[in-house]
Amino acid sequence: MKKFEDLMPPVDRIRKLTLPALSQRRMAGTSFEILNLAETVLDSLCKRGKKFDLFTEYFLTVSAQSLNAWLGVPNAYRGEHERLYSRLSPDLGKGEDSNPEDALEQLLDSFVRIASNDSIAPGLIDDLRRKQVSPTETGTICCLMVMAGLEPTANASALACLALGISDMSKVFSFSDLNVDELLRFDGPVFPGAFRWATEDTNIGGTAVFSGEMILLSLAAANRDESVFPSAKDLVPSRPNASQHLAFGAGLNRCVGAPLAKIIIQSSITVIEDFEFRKIETKWRDFALRGFVSIPAVPA
Repeated sequence: MKKFEDLMPPVDRIRKLTLPALSQRRMAGTSFEILNLAETVLDSLCKRGKKFDLFTEYFLTVSAQSLNAWLGVPNAYRGEHERLYSRLSPDLGKGEDSNPEDALEQLLDSFVRIASNDSIAPGLIDDLRRKQVSPTETGTICCLMVMAGLEPTANASALACLALGISDMSKVFSFSDLNVDELLRFDGPVFPGAFRWATEDTNIGGTAVFSGEMILLSLAAANRDESVFPSAKDLVPSRPNASQHLAFGAGLNRCVGAPLAKIIIQSSITVIEDFEFRKIETKWRDFALRGFVSIPAVPA
């Protein structure tokens, strides 16, 4: 079997194939389903009446279930897929069973089997089958959407709630009133940023950069650029240009699934507003993504 990276379609093809599933009309219908998913997950956790992990058991679970629903993963596969999703990250997996490469191979095989079936639930997989995209390419695209969207979206949701909990704005505005774009600008999950390599000798801000050298483009710093976002260190719900943030990147490489990610974030933080916690701790991850390994919480 080819290596996964050798199976990946060009970015422009992925964007073209997934665009209909991310249309405004489709997203409008999906938003109700995701909101219900979030309510069900959090209600179930709080009814247990004991400490649980707000990150892995709520934010990550909502992200995983939302992706399953949007992709059109049949119910019979969803539990196994959630288990495989959690193994894609070495920070979240447990023991030897957390091998990300093995989990990715199993997940790809599962998506290929689903795409090969005649009867498929509505979603991206069904869209691609109708376009006669091969099961292998369909499976590859689905894996890419999961890897790109699962943890970043869960972390963005958690970071948004953390920002609301410590910001003076939370005393004036309810969670649901706040602009998701402003929350992503204020504290997005991408860390440290994007790497690029100079193709020729140049000078950036008085610093010589030579051809072949690696450059780190800090998206978080760009989102706090005072020349673009006045009072950039503050969370401003009514910020008129919040959508200019770079949490999803920009240009051809802008996150394909951004519309879906924003709905998941909005739903996650809207639902959690109605719940109270006696204690919340945070255990941060220290590489690749700004976000969490776990958030132990005790419901009120």
